[in-house]
Amino acid sequence: VVADGFEWPTAVEIDDRGLLYVLDFDGGTVTRVNKETGEKTQLASLESGLDNIAIGPPGHVHANKLYVSSIGGNGIYEIDTATDTLRTVVAGDLTAPGGVATLGTGTDTRIYIADMFSLREINPADGNVRTVTPVSGSSAYPTTVTHGRFEWRDVVVTASWFTGRVQILDPETGTVLRNESRFSGPRGIAMLTDGSLLVAESTGQRIIRVNADGERTTVAEGFAFPSGLALAGDTIAYVSDSTSGTVSSIDLTTGA
Repeated sequence: VVADGFEWPTAVEIDDRGLLYVLDFDGGTVTRVNKETGEKTQLASLESGLDNIAIGPPGHVHANKLYVSSIGGNGIYEIDTATDTLRTVVAGDLTAPGGVATLGTGTDTRIYIADMFSLREINPADGNVRTVTPVSGSSAYPTTVTHGRFEWRDVVVTASWFTGRVQILDPETGTVLRNESRFSGPRGIAMLTDGSLLVAESTGQRIIRVNADGERTTVAEGFAFPSGLALAGDTIAYVSDSTSGTVSSIDLTTGA
């Protein structure tokens, strides 16, 4: 063991002096390690989601510089190992925006983005972006988002085809209020007024209803690749099938 105590080390590099540099995905840190003694020196602390690292070539003007990529910050960052200074080379507010939903009205409206690795909130008035749930090893990796009401409060609901999870979250704190897992490629999601969820399982080729107590029933099946869901009240759901190119209506009472 050269060094331990990291949350999730994702990449390492060794410079021409034999010093080891370690990225910690969850911790968002860049650490220099003396391989002989195990001594660790933290060089930078960034948003979680650090993914990879490169070192400037020996003998080059950038020889003492590290270049770090981040899926959390959607950017490339430079660390000068001679001065331990950090510089943003390039960065963006969003990484891989997918699903979109809104909460509130008028000047209180907020836009929520399933940003693949994070859930983001955007203020449409000024474009400011806030990370609701940061990237982590335990992240649900949201790809779809909608809104609803849960336990008398406004919530956002996310689904991830990548992890097969559906979550109900507090939009202010990012706290997970309910977690449902083991879905087969969940894409479209919708929340009924009784707190139950509709989930379009794209690879399961069906629409599932998940009651408030977690019980699951198949509402309709036989789709090719169900992707999007929209509700017309609590009785009719519309589902788009991106493989067959069709939109179908489902009577949620009869299943027709």
